[in-house]
Amino acid sequence: MLSGDLTLQGEKKSHGELAKKLEEVEKNGTTVVVIPGNHDINNHSAAVYSGGDRYPAEPTTPEDFARIYGRFGYEEAYSRDGKSLSYTYDLDPSMRLLMLDTCQYTPRNRVGGMIKTETYEWIEKQLADAREQGLFCFPSPTTTCWIRARFMWMTVP
Repeated sequence: MLSGDLTLQGEKKSHGELAKKLEEVEKNGTTVVVIPGNHDINNHSAAVYSGGDRYPAEPTTPEDFARIYGRFGYEEAYSRDGKSLSYTYDLDPSMRLLMLDTCQYTPRNRVGGMIKTETYEWIEKQLADAREQGLFCFPSPTTTCWIRARFMWMTVP
């Protein structure tokens, strides 16, 4: 489980290069799932460096991120939130990962994290669904504090 920042400043090319490396990890039998960090998307500071010079680079949009990392959670998601890059991923028959996007990148990138109100509604549905299916639902590491603040954390027997 990789929770961002996955790149220095959200450079689209860097995301593409990392995805190629993650493909090799999966080829060797390790499952990889990703979620963005606060510098990974719509970052106006995206840059490339040559010697001591810095040049603007193409930033990564939310759509780019989901496409680039499609094989690492997004295409295999059990459910995706329509308001963020959050998704659920079935790790095995008894465990579902709750991959939560806490980034603020619309209309521009911000450093602070938050979960959108609409995403909380989606989370509630995902937790209820996991409970009905008898699954343990485990949040991505960077989001546990937000979940606990909003919900009485539950494990499903």
